[in-house]
Amino acid sequence: MDAVQTIQSVWDALPDNEALLDFDTFLIGDGAKSLMGLDKPLFMFNFDEKEDEKIVCENDLSEFDKNPVYIEDVENIFYDIKKEIFERFGYLKRKSEQFSGQLFLEKDLIISQDDQYLMEYLKGHDLNENSLTNAIAQLCAYKELGFLRVKFYSVDDCSICNAFDGNILVVENLISNFCVKNFFSHEFMQCKFVPVIEDRKYFANYLDIDVENVFVGETLVENFPIEYTNELTKILENVKYKKVIFCNFSKFEDVTNEVVIEVKENLYVDNKYLESYSPIDLLKIWLGSEEKIVEKVEGSIEEIYYLNGKRVKKTQQGFVDVESGEIVK
Repeated sequence: MDAVQTIQSVWDALPDNEALLDFDTFLIGDGAKSLMGLDKPLFMFNFDEKEDEKIVCENDLSEFDKNPVYIEDVENIFYDIKKEIFERFGYLKRKSEQFSGQLFLEKDLIISQDDQYLMEYLKGHDLNENSLTNAIAQLCAYKELGFLRVKFYSVDDCSICNAFDGNILVVENLISNFCVKNFFSHEFMQCKFVPVIEDRKYFANYLDIDVENVFVGETLVENFPIEYTNELTKILENVKYKKVIFCNFSKFEDVTNEVVIEVKENLYVDNKYLESYSPIDLLKIWLGSEEKIVEKVEGSIEEIYYLNGKRVKKTQQGFVDVESGEIVK
């Protein structure tokens, strides 16, 4: 007896007008009737239909949604945002130098033909909301500068945006998704994007990427990364170091896995990305770890730290390796 005959015999053994049990359904299969050309009912349901009853879906993001502010003058938003980004990286000067002897309006160097088409699309599809226009203008500026990826930073107090804070995203994908109202966080989100610059030597050929020497308070910063001007100024306001130097650690033969190194009163920071961590993220982690090392409160849970891959604890003698008992710092 083949498989089809076996199933047919099981089906024929079932009483008429009796709902199938779970086991019967499993054995015969939900599609058995149509497959075998049978006319017996597979299931017998008794629905008490209520036409007036409707399912109401709640908006779980309502507490994060801001009231949309639609703007008519999209071009001014694009102009202001792109100009600020272009000037920060010295792009307008470099761009005009490429056309020797030609006179250009500043506006024509900032707003491209592609921007014009995009702005018309935004206005024609009710996408000229202020925060959305702001985000797309940032991305268009970074795209023109040649940056393929950006790092997202939350600028409002939204839990969802905070959860995405620090994510690295592809510029082209973001623009395409925003233009069809596909938001990776939520609608009307306040976005700030920072370009991911991994090959700084390459971009330095045609953009201002690093400032050689900048004082932040009393701290001298060498190779100051332009894209993190505001963040770096804030986190270095009260540091104890004379110098903070951003450089490529691959040039140092004796450096292996370190990303931040303290040498007397100077602090060296590797200017490469570590997965999704930017050089500024690494610096913040270093400074934050120092700030959190405080005297142990009597009766509190013993706090364990990590130093150079080892589990250590703080004692009166210094930091001691948990396993060996050796004083390591």
